[in-house]
Amino acid sequence: MRKAQQIFVPLACGLNGLLLAFLLASVSDAKAEAAAPDARACMAARAAQTDLLAFPRSPNPLRIWSGGGVQEFAVEVAATKAERQQGLMFRCALAEGTGLLFLFAPPRRIGFYMRNTYLPLDVIYIAPDGRIDRIVTRRDILSEHVEHAHGRVQAVLEIAAGEAAARGIQAGDMVRHPRLR
Repeated sequence: MRKAQQIFVPLACGLNGLLLAFLLASVSDAKAEAAAPDARACMAARAAQTDLLAFPRSPNPLRIWSGGGVQEFAVEVAATKAERQQGLMFRCALAEGTGLLFLFAPPRRIGFYMRNTYLPLDVIYIAPDGRIDRIVTRRDILSEHVEHAHGRVQAVLEIAAGEAAARGIQAGDMVRHPRLR
């Protein structure tokens, strides 16, 4: 009987350990799902806003020359201070191939956060010469953590998270749009 106990105790502890790990992982996953806002939460937050700005849509596509060829985006433009402050806050959807172009004159070192932003985004910092300075994929929705450009920028393009990588867009690629110098 003594031999059976010696085998059973580690086996029982091993199973308990596995069960404990599974329960902790389940609780962690449930907390993450509970913390991630769903479409209803976004719609409710958006409906509560009374002064959201509408952005003008550019008649011209924004083009990026990358290793994958020329990539085009239909963009809205945030050129005023109020438009840049709002950005994509309280947006519940962003179609593939679309984005918001933030313009800064004169060029400056800038950082972006995700306050009141319910969409994961690629934040593309565009240097004064039109080259991409940095691309940051932000999946930390509703975060106030700031990510800065490496240097001064004249514009920032926000598109759906992962779209830059899927299209082969990288730092150093060239961006062209009539509103950019």
